[in-house]
Amino acid sequence: MKKILFAAGFLLSLAADGQSSSSLDSILNTERSFAALSKNTNSRNAFLQYLDDSSVTVVNKQFVTGRSSWQGRKADSSLLFWRPLFAGISRDGDMGFTSGPWEWTKNRDGEKPAAFGQYATVWRKDRAGNWKIAIDLGVFYPQADPRQMQPSSTPVEKARPEKSLSALKDLRASEMEYLSKLNSKGISFDPGFFAGDAHILRAMHWTFIGDTAFHRVPPSTSGLHFLLADAYVSSSGDLGYSYGKIEAASSNEKESPGSSWLHIWKLTDGKWKIVLDSIGE
Repeated sequence: MKKILFAAGFLLSLAADGQSSSSLDSILNTERSFAALSKNTNSRNAFLQYLDDSSVTVVNKQFVTGRSSWQGRKADSSLLFWRPLFAGISRDGDMGFTSGPWEWTKNRDGEKPAAFGQYATVWRKDRAGNWKIAIDLGVFYPQADPRQMQPSSTPVEKARPEKSLSALKDLRASEMEYLSKLNSKGISFDPGFFAGDAHILRAMHWTFIGDTAFHRVPPSTSGLHFLLADAYVSSSGDLGYSYGKIEAASSNEKESPGSSWLHIWKLTDGKWKIVLDSIGE
């Protein structure tokens, strides 16, 4: 019964916007199967089954090729488990994302979790129509988030036909405008570029949800410089993502911050807006 109610929360919020609930249901079912495989076998097996060949993930705060990273790890007795609480999907159903809490336990013998956090995963369909992980990263929490949050999805606005053809160019332009503002002002967040229901993931802070929480996002430390690595959009031109790295703004800095970032964008009132922002650890 809990699983039914959990899924219904997502589907009702999506149906209210007129989008297909079956498409979102498919990505949530994939996410649940992914987490169950990690729980029933090990996280290495789970990631190798669901990572796309071109996927990227974060190791030591830097983006690396996902499959090669996990192929180089050994399966162990630790338990990594997670569940989605926030999701979105393009109107053509070929790209989506999920985000929610994760926890890690050193052994599977009933020990209490030793680490907590929030993850963000972008999913894209392969040529066979199967959901595969395109990019995955997360942040750490000091302890489990005590908030009892309900699952939700974010509505995606239908792109006008003439706009869908230039969607990637427009998204890149929006990203470069945003990064230019961050770098020129020495900040890591500007609410003017965000959707009202956006989620912001920061290490050691529980997820900031919605525009009423934007004022609590911690300010950036000085000396950060955001660089764009790549960007993608759905075939319908209404959902996309971009990612990159953070370096020292000056060669005089003794140490590079060495972090990675992910922005998930959606169309809102005809403009690209960030609906999920994560600085990965």
